[in-house]
Amino acid sequence: MQAGVLNQGAIDITNRVPDPRSTNPSLYRSTGALSLGTIDGVTSVKAVATTANVLEMVIDKRYYSDVEGFQIGDKIYWSADVRVTAPMNVQLTVSFYAGGNEDTVASITPQTPADGWVRHYAVSTITANPVGSYFDFRIRPQQVSIPVGQGFYFRKMQITRNRETTYFDGSTPANASYTHEWSGTPNNSPSYRRLITSDDVMNYRSRVLVNGVERPVLSWSVSRDLSGDLPNSVAGGSGITQATGSVSWADSEDATEAGKLNPWNTGSGWIPETGDRVQIFAGDGVTEWSQFVGVIDTTSGDIGGGITSKIIDRIDDMSVSMNHSAISAVMPPIDPSEPYRRIGLSAVYMQDLALRRSGFYTTPSREFGAVLDVPMQSSAWAHVGQVRTCRRSSVEDNAPLWYTTDFGQAVSDILATYDPSTAKPASTPVQISMVVPSGNAGVTMVRCFYGSSHLDLTVTATLAQARVNGTVIAQIATTWPATVEAYFDGATVEIRNSNGGVATGSGGLTGSTLMSSIQVVGDANARAAGIQVSHPVAESHKFASLGFTPTAQIDPGPYHGHVGALPRQSGLTAAETLGSISEALLRPMWIDELGVARMISSVSLRNIISQRSYTTLDDIRELSWESNLLGVRSEVTAKYLWPSQTLRRDFAVTVWTNSNSDVLLSGDSITSIAEPGSGEDWIMVDGNPDVLGATGFDSLNRGIGTLAGGIYTNGVEEWYASRPENNVLAVSMSEIVAGKWAITHTASTLTAGWQVELRTVSEQFVGTTNLWPMWWGKETAIVRAKERIEWVDKERTPTIAGTVGPKYEHDFGPWATGNISTNETFVIDQITNFVAEQVSKPAPVITGLRVGFDPRIQLGDVITISSPNLLGVNLRCLIIGVNTDAGDEYTQSFTVRIIEVTSDFTTYAQFADAWGPTADYASFAAAWGAVATYADFNNNPLGGTA
Repeated sequence: MQAGVLNQGAIDITNRVPDPRSTNPSLYRSTGALSLGTIDGVTSVKAVATTANVLEMVIDKRYYSDVEGFQIGDKIYWSADVRVTAPMNVQLTVSFYAGGNEDTVASITPQTPADGWVRHYAVSTITANPVGSYFDFRIRPQQVSIPVGQGFYFRKMQITRNRETTYFDGSTPANASYTHEWSGTPNNSPSYRRLITSDDVMNYRSRVLVNGVERPVLSWSVSRDLSGDLPNSVAGGSGITQATGSVSWADSEDATEAGKLNPWNTGSGWIPETGDRVQIFAGDGVTEWSQFVGVIDTTSGDIGGGITSKIIDRIDDMSVSMNHSAISAVMPPIDPSEPYRRIGLSAVYMQDLALRRSGFYTTPSREFGAVLDVPMQSSAWAHVGQVRTCRRSSVEDNAPLWYTTDFGQAVSDILATYDPSTAKPASTPVQISMVVPSGNAGVTMVRCFYGSSHLDLTVTATLAQARVNGTVIAQIATTWPATVEAYFDGATVEIRNSNGGVATGSGGLTGSTLMSSIQVVGDANARAAGIQVSHPVAESHKFASLGFTPTAQIDPGPYHGHVGALPRQSGLTAAETLGSISEALLRPMWIDELGVARMISSVSLRNIISQRSYTTLDDIRELSWESNLLGVRSEVTAKYLWPSQTLRRDFAVTVWTNSNSDVLLSGDSITSIAEPGSGEDWIMVDGNPDVLGATGFDSLNRGIGTLAGGIYTNGVEEWYASRPENNVLAVSMSEIVAGKWAITHTASTLTAGWQVELRTVSEQFVGTTNLWPMWWGKETAIVRAKERIEWVDKERTPTIAGTVGPKYEHDFGPWATGNISTNETFVIDQITNFVAEQVSKPAPVITGLRVGFDPRIQLGDVITISSPNLLGVNLRCLIIGVNTDAGDEYTQSFTVRIIEVTSDFTTYAQFADAWGPTADYASFAAAWGAVATYADFNNNPLGGTA
């Protein structure tokens, strides 16, 4: 089982920081004080504020572009580990100076001491003549409350050109791929990561488990594909793909006699069954890595020839029904006297819901006896329970804020109240659960009210507390990320976290007072998700979420924003909903080698660090390419659906009226179907109709509420058919599926010559009515809601266009439209321009790549194809297909999408272009910096590819 020879010994990448480990304060300068510090046994440089609120650290070296060999278009990556001594917002900046100042920054990241070491990143691109230009690199705590003496430690600096990679320095241990070394004085010079020369052959081993039991195999294969990172009409494929493969089984006693196994003789041995869970691992005998998690699809065999099973991942689980009513970012209130519910909304909400329906979870699945379940995935809408009020805590007319986590989203700055789905008394045991990601630096509280009494779970930057009527009963010190649960049984309180912390205390609530509401409060520095309130019954229900590991991951990437509304999902499968979002927003989805459903932005995939380099000398067995125009487009335009919303606090938006003059005779029944037309959605339909003659007319006269019922008439006289003293008409209304309503009118036994007509009174009405004349002569029923959405088709054209190929129109559907007028097309423009950049220019593509087997590399990884001598380029590639075969030998091939090309050759033409028209020594010397060495120039004088 030979996996191949690794690497050729060339320098792979340079970390240009003079002190990568950050143990020499003299190499840095600060607006505060610098010193050596030791924390947790790690020596690093410490920067503290000497003046309140003023602190910045700068590398005390300017990186001049012409000295470093940087060129226009080069990307300069900068990263460092930071550990704060007090809560603060940390930001890295890259400043490129070339006659002006271009600051490129990474996101501001809230950080607390409990977070430990956090790695921060920033990147900048040279956009001007590199001669005389330079870079500055800084760490800036963006905070207005840094006390004197507080600050941060920093270590593991890294500055690289055109390559982002995991941290290394000269003392980093070697591995199967790389050695590391200093360029000069240890701890005071740049470091190199070098591809090692090796004649070693690595023998790989694999295991196949079925329902947790290892089974002997002759061979196995797995194929995975990722599509949706570019539009289908450009790249082909769909937004969701399934991993498939096969396993050839060996007999446990003698592999050469596997054919004796057969399904008719149970004594012949074990035979895999459809639906059995399969896990495949591969490793080097010391460490192993998962290659596949899925199930057996079919099993077949030949007498005398053994048996083989087809294996598939769990994407078929996504064939479940996906029904959900339309939803908007600002929901009408339940009670007209209450404010609008600003719950927030994005496509992530519907992605997460579809994954949950399929059995994949970003936050814990619903606990037994849950009366509130709010995943908090870009929206505060509840899956169980009902949101009563919701807004941003710090701004009354805004929705809460959401931040991306390693599993999905987390909420911040929230003030919301919920009605529990079932109100149980205080004597009933209750459990509160919360998922808290890394980055939490504030306070989040979930409080259950029982009249004037309450109990709550509160988390801070460092603590998790269980409280009764505001008094802390039990608490544990907690670092984030973690899941926390508090259990109250009336006499005792117990709190636990997923890191193993436990604390108990005496106290609680008793009595028959029912749970009246649940409040969720978080400040601007808080981060929380997966909020649940449940009533455990059995011991197994207690702390059920603590062992949870996410089985789904959603990374919406930088091209993400909140929407105004999302349409109903009716008659669809979860896979269809996920596929629609994937194709619109370029978020490819697949189930990875660990069985985790991953839906990650194409931009995020392209920005991940390269996992390893493959060289043409040793690692690559076959590489083929072609150049064509199939994926090239001359123009990219966008079409999208914009929600035109009509909102009212009351049921005052008429969404449907009966257009028929329906007549019922004795015993007749008529059912009318009310549903939105094409391009329309209704929210909060009044499903409890007012019936003519059976209720008062105040709401009817004001046009509020659904109206049903009819008139009892013999052609001369007419009365209300549902009057209390002579009711001859029954009315019912129910929601059949999301957004589709059935209204049934049933006549009882009628007097001969009389009939029921589904309308309001006419001018011949002889009774007394308080119905205003404007409502006379209307057919019933009339259905009203609190909101109607009309989806309007719109188009958008980007600023980037090519010169060849057909035009391409990208359909965003309803998934990307901003929730306010100022950001209506922000996401649409970003994604459209991204697509245009990818497809506007012809470029060669790799059509076949066979490599030495590496069990660590998987779908969605980024690799570098390094060929400084043969091809003169480094190709940074996204893996969009992996095919692995394992038996007597291990073989692996990739399908890749080229992300970035870096040339190692400087041609004469490039040199002449850099020199320019001025034939003087200064111009020559400046241009010479673009050429790596004299030998490079001397060996390639005519711009060839020697």
